[in-house]
Amino acid sequence: MVRPAARRLALALVLLPAALLASGQGEGQEQMPPKRAASGHGSRGGKERFFKGRMNLFKDRMMQATTIANRSSRGSVRGAPAPEWSHRPHKPPTTSNKRAWKVWRRAKEEASRARWSRLGAVGCPAETPGMVLPWAKSEALVLEPQMSPSRTHNRTLDPFQRSAQRRCAMIVDRHVHKNGGSTIRDLFLENERLGYGIYQGYTQWHWDSDVQLLQSIAKQAVSNGNTPNHLLMLEAHFGHTELNGKMLNDLKSLEQLYTGAGLECPLVLMTRIREPLEYYLSFYRWGVGFRQEKDPDKFGRGFLDWARKVPELQSSIILRGMTAMPAEYMGTLSPLQSSRDLPETWTELEKFLDQFSVVGTVNRFDEALLMAADLSGLPLTLYKRNTPHNKGGFKAKNYKLCPDMEACRKVIREIAPRDYLMWEKYSARFEDRVRAAGPAFAARVRQYKAAVKEAQDAWQRAPRKQTICRFHPETSTRLTELELANLRCPVVDSPELCQRLYAHRLFECPWQYQPNSSLTDPLGCWRPSMGFARRG
Repeated sequence: MVRPAARRLALALVLLPAALLASGQGEGQEQMPPKRAASGHGSRGGKERFFKGRMNLFKDRMMQATTIANRSSRGSVRGAPAPEWSHRPHKPPTTSNKRAWKVWRRAKEEASRARWSRLGAVGCPAETPGMVLPWAKSEALVLEPQMSPSRTHNRTLDPFQRSAQRRCAMIVDRHVHKNGGSTIRDLFLENERLGYGIYQGYTQWHWDSDVQLLQSIAKQAVSNGNTPNHLLMLEAHFGHTELNGKMLNDLKSLEQLYTGAGLECPLVLMTRIREPLEYYLSFYRWGVGFRQEKDPDKFGRGFLDWARKVPELQSSIILRGMTAMPAEYMGTLSPLQSSRDLPETWTELEKFLDQFSVVGTVNRFDEALLMAADLSGLPLTLYKRNTPHNKGGFKAKNYKLCPDMEACRKVIREIAPRDYLMWEKYSARFEDRVRAAGPAFAARVRQYKAAVKEAQDAWQRAPRKQTICRFHPETSTRLTELELANLRCPVVDSPELCQRLYAHRLFECPWQYQPNSSLTDPLGCWRPSMGFARRG
């Protein structure tokens, strides 16, 4: 007699072997069904052939899967490797049929539960090897946040650091596409994983709701005469509430509320700019080149042809992050988006950037981050160098796109004079700031660069954030997973803030939740995290 659990596992192993789950296709993001049917699977006959083929495969492997599942349910193969054939990756359905995708997703969940139950990876104790990156070992972080009331701010500073962690601070990164923003995001999330503070951001779809809660917390703190114990790390990337406008005004109001009451909670704004030709080339290789190959009528014929369609790209994205979408997906900008000929746009750009604590450059990334950390007290600064892959497998190099770089630069100067004006003013200002910091700062930068370089080996052995944090749409705070008792909250005196921000976050990270099960952490113990409570 085949047990129900065995039957489910057999179906799961037929449709999606467990190795596919561990491989993290698409950096942890689930592949979405295609809009149109492929290979005839969208027709009725195609659907029948699709399911018939799966059922034949099911029959061929039924006995093997049943044996494995029955042994698993008795615990006789605890820790045993999966059979060889289960490591052959099967692709998700190529049909747009909703039922096929529903079956596939259900099988994926069943396979995950069965695999980790068999391997005994339901919860990771502190002694599990390979769970902590080197710099986390000294933090003694197991199940309590670093900022819990029982701990003081006495963390030993690295030689290149000058500012201890503040009790309260708000650090905001204006993430401009292709200027190092994903590296900063991962660094923010790693600080959260270690319990230092909490990350908020990306699209800012729910900014109004989030800032209302932040204002409520600030007012309560002012009333009590006590600064809240939290570090807020915000990413202003692109979305429905731009930093240049309501969001920045709200953040400044928060800072003024604390300052007016004699409480310290500084607001630190940082961003990076890039030499305009380098920026255009990077953006093109990353998100446009492969589209242009498929549709040259829409995206132009060649790099410069596309560039002429998107004037003043970098400065336009800095002012309005959503400008990046038509530049990438449509190959053009509207006159309103680029605002190329409006002198008041330069005035707006200057006013916006002049409010930042640090306007660095991509080629001086470390110097800019070190300055921002000095101002905010950001504890962990040992980032992983992220180099996002070009979309669509685009492989052309800069010298192929621009055989004569100076000729290309001349064209970009004509296309984007405001971008060059911004670059020349703010890059020179930042260079002056670095020089003014003197030899002592230069020595710290050398120490910092050496430490970051040394950390890369550890980062390469650890899953990237996009692997251990999966994409998912914003949700409701009423979910069971988001009940306060089920959360691991680094903002210990404002747990409702964790609940709100986790619900509105586009990234689901396993350390957000107290339980560690196959549902919340399909990677099991293979990750650099210890932020879990083991359930007996």
